[in-house]
Amino acid sequence: MTETASRPTLEAVAARAGVSRATVSRVVNGSDGVREPLAERVRRAVEELGYVPNQAARSLVTKRHDAVAVVIAEPETRVFADPFFALQLRGISKELTAHDSQLVLLLTEGRDDHTRVGRYLAGGHVDGALVFSLHLDDPLPGLIQRAGVPTVFGGRPGWSEGTRDVVYVDSDNRGGARQAVRHLVELGRKRIGHISGVLDQTSAVDRLDGYRDVMAGAAPGWSWRATSRPPAASAACGNSWTAAPTSTRCSPPTTWPPPAPCACSASAGCGCRRTSRWSVSTTCCPSPSRPTHR
Repeated sequence: MTETASRPTLEAVAARAGVSRATVSRVVNGSDGVREPLAERVRRAVEELGYVPNQAARSLVTKRHDAVAVVIAEPETRVFADPFFALQLRGISKELTAHDSQLVLLLTEGRDDHTRVGRYLAGGHVDGALVFSLHLDDPLPGLIQRAGVPTVFGGRPGWSEGTRDVVYVDSDNRGGARQAVRHLVELGRKRIGHISGVLDQTSAVDRLDGYRDVMAGAAPGWSWRATSRPPAASAACGNSWTAAPTSTRCSPPTTWPPPAPCACSASAGCGCRRTSRWSVSTTCCPSPSRPTHR
């Protein structure tokens, strides 16, 4: 017997439950209008036969796909190497599973990927989309808006005409950076540097602006510098500031500007070591075992 022939049908469920095919369809699709005793007989028959509704047919009735796209505007080499995305996807998957919905992961690296993602979302395959890690020149907000899919962005997109009404969730990156710098100021630090990621995302720009907000009013004798990781640099600390062989933490340079491009990243276990005369405001996640300031 083939796998297709062995699959229980809607008619088989109806026969087992002693009800009509239409009644089974209403129960399976969550429609109202079926008395509870009949609905319970249908659910019992579904369980006994191992019936699984055909998703395509079900979608025609419910207008739902029970799937949500998670779009991350980063290449797969970064997404699967950075623990931030692993935690993010785990949380999203857990919540979707609790609502009997499926996560569909879509990654973008180049223009062709943007077109593919836009086409997929416009094709009616998912009920909505979550979009993360947008870059300032990213065409995704416009493509998604044209697709007509309900979407929530993780992080403020770089605004452009026609995308100002998108829904997003974000941290107060600028305010958080101000607090970090003020904390160092209150400790009496006068040489305060800022380490950021690439300045092609609103989060990095907002944090740098917050740093500058405080340092612009610096008292005489204060020194302040900011540096960012260039697009071509690796996200690993080994490409920039040298750490001890047994350490995964970044080591700030002892002079400014540093002798090599900065590449301080949370994926490298960021947490600045005390090897510099500079106090550091960093956009990376701090080490739980040591402060990020001197």
